[in-house]
Amino acid sequence: WASGSATRRPMMSGELPGGKHFSSPKELKVIIADRQEDFARNLIQKLLAYALCRQLEGYDEIVVDPCHDRWASFLDDLWSADPEGVRSVLDLCCGTGLLAGELIARGYQVVGVDASEAMLALARERLGPEVELSRMTLPELAGDSVFDAAVCTFDGFNYLTPDELRLTMAAMALRLRPRGWLVFDLHTDGMMSFTISNPVVAGGEV
Repeated sequence: WASGSATRRPMMSGELPGGKHFSSPKELKVIIADRQEDFARNLIQKLLAYALCRQLEGYDEIVVDPCHDRWASFLDDLWSADPEGVRSVLDLCCGTGLLAGELIARGYQVVGVDASEAMLALARERLGPEVELSRMTLPELAGDSVFDAAVCTFDGFNYLTPDELRLTMAAMALRLRPRGWLVFDLHTDGMMSFTISNPVVAGGEV
């Protein structure tokens, strides 16, 4: 049982919501065993909230790797070789607007779309009212604007079924100029196999 900062030592005793007290991990296990249905329901709720990014307090600090600056620099270098130039960018699954902010700082005109209104609300606070942000769930891509490039980072496409991915690619073909750019990342089977066989993150074993 832990509360507050992740740097604090776990507490061996405490009071749970509802007023029940425990003085050891063993007593906590007994309380949980007596309320298995409630425990399972709350666990599933938390897992879904994490997966769907609906509960967003601390999201940027806890869930997202701090690499948006490097992502934007990589894209800027990549697009600098385009003889037609890249100016307008569609940010798919834009989340809280971290990558969009980095691209805007480098002079790009960014339009963001995301399925989560809560995420978009944070993105609006970060980017300001002049940046166009819309709630859309892929493969939906309403509108007729054409962009020089589109990006989808942090494995956003992994949440799509194969049919949804095919429809998304078809929709993107209508939203990109000829010889436009679509840049994305994925959690592939090879990556997952590597992660399982090398379970070390930031020097800590998991």
